[in-house]
Amino acid sequence: MRFNRVFKRFILFFLFSILILLQLKSQDLVFEGKELLFKFSPRDFILQLSPNYVYREDAFPRITGSINMQYFVAGNVSINGNLSIGQDYIHFGPGLLGIPLISLGGLRTWLAADEFLLFLVIVAGSFENTAFHFPVSRNLDISPYFSLLRFQYLYEPPTSQYNDFSLSLALGSRLNIFFAEQWIIAPYFEYTRTYFSRFNGFQGGILIGYYFKSGISVETE
Repeated sequence: MRFNRVFKRFILFFLFSILILLQLKSQDLVFEGKELLFKFSPRDFILQLSPNYVYREDAFPRITGSINMQYFVAGNVSINGNLSIGQDYIHFGPGLLGIPLISLGGLRTWLAADEFLLFLVIVAGSFENTAFHFPVSRNLDISPYFSLLRFQYLYEPPTSQYNDFSLSLALGSRLNIFFAEQWIIAPYFEYTRTYFSRFNGFQGGILIGYYFKSGISVETE
């Protein structure tokens, strides 16, 4: 059930080639003075749902459902939190708790709270899943991201002794496509690897969500 090495290298090379071409295109747009139809600003928030295809080389493929949150800390940088659940499978990260605390509670509320240290740890942990946003056209941006602390549960008897809980890395990219008013569709693909058992995998899907504008413009920051 392991990857075919030639096929895997071809897929990775193909994906990274697309990413490089799109990033070069985004640089051309900057010089041409073009902007996104919806410019991201600090405190903007995106809530998305997605069906996903999950593959890990020690287990059979799975179809999962997930909820994904993005909170912008700068005009082109967001921290992310997600929860994905399927048959005998689940994964999540610190951002699942950190992003709601940041966006709903706010820093000022927690500064005077006894639990501020805990809040600070949760917020710092949320940066383990960070995305960068590069405009490609007026209604499209490319968003490469990394996740360094993904907690994963996978139960697959009796194919592997390294099932159950594991800590993993994810490297991927989304294409955020803006349509209608404040709606976003975002196909994505990511490479995953567990730290201790060292199993490779990949995931892909299509995120559909709503973009909540904070009212803070980049120009006023």
